[in-house]
Amino acid sequence: ADSSYRDLTSLKVKLLSTSKMYMGPGFFQTAYFSKGLLSAPKYESELAYLVAFQLTLIKNGQVRHKLAEMRGQQFGENLIGALPTMPQSKSVGTDPLKGRWFEQGGLYDFGYAVYTAAEREAIRLCHKALYDPRGAGTLMERWKTPELSVVYPENSELIRIAREEIAKLS
Repeated sequence: ADSSYRDLTSLKVKLLSTSKMYMGPGFFQTAYFSKGLLSAPKYESELAYLVAFQLTLIKNGQVRHKLAEMRGQQFGENLIGALPTMPQSKSVGTDPLKGRWFEQGGLYDFGYAVYTAAEREAIRLCHKALYDPRGAGTLMERWKTPELSVVYPENSELIRIAREEIAKLS
């Protein structure tokens, strides 16, 4: 649907064996989805939105950027000594569940601006791929994500952004 996503033809999907609602881009074009998260979508358009959201984060290299940021923070802490006001660095590890990827300060704590931009781009990607972009809004209206609330913007804010973006496509 969008030529800028052609490099993601070898995308792998890994299933996380947890009932918590987790998803995130991984290393080497891998997207992680938990069993709990995959039970949330009721419609194909909602599932398409979840996949498009991860594709957007992978295409934009968010994991690579976050790792560079974490390495820079760790280097700074080692250089000047850990200051009490600085958040503690999290160990990334290779296991998404054991490596604290989904916690505040963890690998998927990309920040509000990154998540809202990815949401907008994912909705546009769904529209280009001929999926109903309203699937993003209907999913979020039903969705309660306490596991993700630490690193994701508030659900009401995501719903507002989804409605704005969908209105632009109408």
